[in-house]
Amino acid sequence: MEFDFDDLKKLRESKKFLYVRTVLYAAVTYVVYVLLLALMNFTIAASHDSLGAFFSSTGYIGAYAWVYFLEVLLAILFTNSAFLVFATYDRPTREEFLKHNSIVSFKLKGAWKGALKDRFFWVRMATVWGLYLLFPAKGFVQISYLITTLLRISAFPALVTRLIGIAAFFAVSLGFSLFIYGDVRRMWLEMPRRVSKVQLFNSTEKKLKRKYSLGAMVWRLIYTTAITYIGVLALPAILGAVGVFGAVLLMLAQLKWTWIILGVAIGITYYFCIRSRFRFLWRLRRCCKKNGFKVIAKKHPYLSLIHDGGKYNIVLQANGKTYYCKILASVKKTNKIYLLPDGTCERARLLHIPAPRVIRKGGFIQANTMDMNEGREAFRIVSTFDYRFEADGEKVLLFNPVPKFLYKKVEDGTSRPLDNGETVGEYTIYAANAFLRALERNCA
Repeated sequence: MEFDFDDLKKLRESKKFLYVRTVLYAAVTYVVYVLLLALMNFTIAASHDSLGAFFSSTGYIGAYAWVYFLEVLLAILFTNSAFLVFATYDRPTREEFLKHNSIVSFKLKGAWKGALKDRFFWVRMATVWGLYLLFPAKGFVQISYLITTLLRISAFPALVTRLIGIAAFFAVSLGFSLFIYGDVRRMWLEMPRRVSKVQLFNSTEKKLKRKYSLGAMVWRLIYTTAITYIGVLALPAILGAVGVFGAVLLMLAQLKWTWIILGVAIGITYYFCIRSRFRFLWRLRRCCKKNGFKVIAKKHPYLSLIHDGGKYNIVLQANGKTYYCKILASVKKTNKIYLLPDGTCERARLLHIPAPRVIRKGGFIQANTMDMNEGREAFRIVSTFDYRFEADGEKVLLFNPVPKFLYKKVEDGTSRPLDNGETVGEYTIYAANAFLRALERNCA
């Protein structure tokens, strides 16, 4: 009897096989999650008495409340970590998704909505929930003990304790799974571009194969588990340090010199911003007077220093054209600003550490492709606003003060620096003073 590969292929593509595979993969996810969580909880339980004694000596209310809190927090964080790892390395799902999607057409909100309509998503959730009902993992049931310890009341009945744990696990696992559903799909689409920037001596295909290998999955599961566990155990010390820092800030807040210094620092920053904006408006008047241009309207030219958004600020007739100009500001010049063709402006506030100029890979040394001005990004806080406005003429976005980093972000997620005179959608981009020079040369 010969082995028929066509029949095997048909079997793998059949809905029954896909459902069976989904159930098995979800079961493996939950089993590994339970085993690793049990191992971590075992070490916490082994030091239960010593941790309780430690927290009692610090004077916290509820000697063992911290211990229960750490166990609950560990269960919540590790639910996200474990589910994220298994979702990321789900090869058949990834390959099927990449066949029918691209970074251009992908929308994160649409992916989250799609999860609610995906039958396989609900099969995975039903499998995980069913296994939790049969073999509950320790962690979420500690919520009831945490409540009773903090409130100093008698323990809940066993059934109530069980129901609280079930409700908490169902809610947390569903919330994380919905977020992960969209997040990993975006990552799958962006990964080829990411890996192409490093390890220049290997092809993108080899890099991706190594990135999604079983060894990479096991390693990621190990180090995310270790980081989560260490972070949770270090939380009391971290919170203690935060408490000390907060006490210092509170003490400083009671000193009038603190507010004076803070006010002076903010005042100096905005003084230079207002000065820059004033000098631009003064140069605009001179430019118009010298070249016969005409300012038709001027609306709140200083408002963008404290508020993003709004309509255009200046309407100018010059060289036979009417320019509708909106002035945007970068109060802190090191913030990165991204303009998207859909009308969104992203302002990223970064915390970064210096990056090496070169990278050693095996026996080779290559230049670091990372943006040296940014370095290794620790984290960023991103705010967005809509820069669009309606106008019957040339639409111009002017920057004053000018940011150090100004980028155009395209639909595939990549970005590149913007220069004077370039366009983003219907809008032409200029530094404010460069716009005046362009008008004088009749090249705006």
